[in-house]
Amino acid sequence: MKSLAIMALALLLLAAPSCWSAGEPDEPESFRWRFATLAPDGAGWARQVRELVIPAVTRATAGRLRMKVYWGGILGLDGDYLARMKNKTLEGAGFSGRGATLAIPEMAVLELPFLFRDYGEVDFIKESMRDRFDSLASARGFRFLSWVDQGFDPLFSSKFPMNRLDHFRRARFQTWYGPVEEELFAALGATAVPVDPPDLPLAMRRQEVDANIAPALWMVGNQMFAVAKYINPMKLRYSPAPILVRAGAWDELPKAWQAAFRRERDSIERPFCQQVREDNEEAIQAMVQYGLILVETDPETLETIGRLARGVWTRTSGTLFPEDLLEELLGHLKKYRKERTGSSS
Repeated sequence: MKSLAIMALALLLLAAPSCWSAGEPDEPESFRWRFATLAPDGAGWARQVRELVIPAVTRATAGRLRMKVYWGGILGLDGDYLARMKNKTLEGAGFSGRGATLAIPEMAVLELPFLFRDYGEVDFIKESMRDRFDSLASARGFRFLSWVDQGFDPLFSSKFPMNRLDHFRRARFQTWYGPVEEELFAALGATAVPVDPPDLPLAMRRQEVDANIAPALWMVGNQMFAVAKYINPMKLRYSPAPILVRAGAWDELPKAWQAAFRRERDSIERPFCQQVREDNEEAIQAMVQYGLILVETDPETLETIGRLARGVWTRTSGTLFPEDLLEELLGHLKKYRKERTGSSS
């Protein structure tokens, strides 16, 4: 309980609403970028931005690009960030999995239920399809500053262990994540209730919803361990968390800076993602120590749930993302699995 309290305090601790990184404003060829994110300053995802991303930008630009970051959702939600980027009052943002698909709808393919088995597969797809997703981002008017993780989001419930299909059919799930999530709940027979993340704690206390899918760190940071009872860590979906920049802002930078940051990008994404993954796992363990019940799902039930959930692939392919994008991704996964195990299944 003590470790959970410490983690919650750290995640909820908002420092000053914004900060400027190193660099003098009057230097020749100096730039100022404004960023926003839902992540609270001080721990987890935000800590990696401070410790890895901002220093990389500073190195790549000789300290002449200064980043002002608005933490903790003080400028609204993902959709608000996109509106601000469109009217050029923000240069970039760190997005949730929902924001990823609002900015680049084709990224919905990465969030298909039971698509990935582990982070090794996620990392392989990042490496294999980097150019494809860079092109998709460019077509939408963005550049990837970094493609990092929200993670494999566990299931949480105040009523049901969520390890049987009938639990899904009886549950009232928060939905906010977008069409893939809505299709998933429909496939599993769950009732979906629209609730934005800031409103979820109150909605669960009022029993308007009794289940949700979310990053473990977010659950700790918002003290959701006080209302949830069960954690089911089945890898139902992977969520990307890209840091995106307006194409216009990126293109204004000297070409040498752009090239330098592309080199930096590869060196920061792996440690960033590794730490976020470890932080999420520690958050799960802290909630278990607090008293939440960690649930397992038997293989037969998992296969039944997976079979129903994978129907979402067919219903969304060709509408939310191009069919050939999914085909390419599955081809890479088949190769990866064959090389690892000798089997492509």
